[in-house]
Amino acid sequence: MTKYSLEIKLNAIQDYLKGVESFKDTAERHNVSTTMLKKWVAKYRQHGLEAFRETYTNYSVE
Repeated sequence: MTKYSLEIKLNAIQDYLKGVESFKDTAERHNVSTTMLKKWVAKYRQHGLEAFRETYTNYSVE
């Protein structure tokens, strides 16, 4: 599975939200799958930029 940078995700999301292109056209232009772009847009609409902040959980050895 390929990891995409925050910059790539946000660029693709913003391009789609401009309303000029379809999911398919925007995804092709950014070299991501249409399904992935749809998920990113849904997360962004629901949670905004906070949806893409990396969170890590650290567990103690105990």
